[in-house]
Amino acid sequence: MDIFRKKEKESIYNQYSNYKRSDKGQSRFRPITGYEYESIPNNYKSKLRMFMGKGGLGLLFTAFFVLGSIKYTADQFISGDKDRYISLMIFGSVDLFMLVIFAMITAFHLDKLVRRDSLAAAGEVLEVNVVRRGRGGIMYADHTIAVHATREIVVIRYYKPFYAGTTVLIVKSPKMNFNLVPISRDAADMNYIGSDYSAEISEHSIVNIGDLSEYQKTPFTAVRKHYLDREEFLAIPKKYRSVRPFSRGLASGSWVVFTAITAFMCVLLAKFIQARDIEKAFPLFGGVLCIIIIELLLTKEVFRTPLKLGRTYCIDCVVIRKEKFSGQCIVSIILPESKQYVDNIRIDPMVFDSIETNTNVWLYFNMKYADAKFVSGIF
Repeated sequence: MDIFRKKEKESIYNQYSNYKRSDKGQSRFRPITGYEYESIPNNYKSKLRMFMGKGGLGLLFTAFFVLGSIKYTADQFISGDKDRYISLMIFGSVDLFMLVIFAMITAFHLDKLVRRDSLAAAGEVLEVNVVRRGRGGIMYADHTIAVHATREIVVIRYYKPFYAGTTVLIVKSPKMNFNLVPISRDAADMNYIGSDYSAEISEHSIVNIGDLSEYQKTPFTAVRKHYLDREEFLAIPKKYRSVRPFSRGLASGSWVVFTAITAFMCVLLAKFIQARDIEKAFPLFGGVLCIIIIELLLTKEVFRTPLKLGRTYCIDCVVIRKEKFSGQCIVSIILPESKQYVDNIRIDPMVFDSIETNTNVWLYFNMKYADAKFVSGIF
């Protein structure tokens, strides 16, 4: 067993058996201190440093491949090559697939970036449970962490393992994920924590909501919900109650284009296979695979039924913050009547712009999905 496998077995959990277990979503976060920020390794706070290493190599490879394929295809068009349209379909599909994948990876890395206004809580790793792939590679690790300021123990899942005794900052990201950042024990302020959730609620808040000290952070599952009866459900505009693949804006337009391209490429591939033209069929097959993956994602999106009778509920709330990050629409809400605060609400991009802040609204949800599908004023 190597040294890392030995470190995975280490635990200091029994030293803090008097701490109470808590859900990470209920933990209180406070602004990161200036000293903590300066003490964090640069690769956790610099966009440039974050893309060095595997991320940078991936970017370079993607850029060279895309530029090379564009030049190759352009040369074929200039020379009048008879296979120029086939090359355009193959390289266009592969290029688009690679760009989509890299955009997703980029969003993942940007979400981990620590900013000067990030919210954090300092803690100590007590033990780690590493989950590995078939060949021993690490998939993720569940960290049991003691937050000494509140005498709580939380479990944070992170893609990279930190071992028992490591001091870390639990940093809440713009996408409401919880990232771990190693820091020296001397630099971490273990005793600094807000007395309430005021700092979290007012983070990027765009409205004045008065006294925040009485609000308690509440998981979305515990918020009071109103389930719609038939009459209330039918009052919702039809486009939010039925499958309408052509009313999803950009997603619908993209789906129509990719459906046509996918059908054409599949017919062309079948023709080459029938003619036993392997030199054309084999590379075209790679392009078809890439375009089909994108087509499946778009099809799943445009054919979803936003809201269904008997499975629709709504929440009466006040939106205090709305923000777009890497294509994801997020809001923070409060429920003044019950003094509850929730910060992990996702909104369908189709209705995000219609949401008003600092006023009572209903957010409508399908029990099957985690994002709000419709918004309206009070009944």
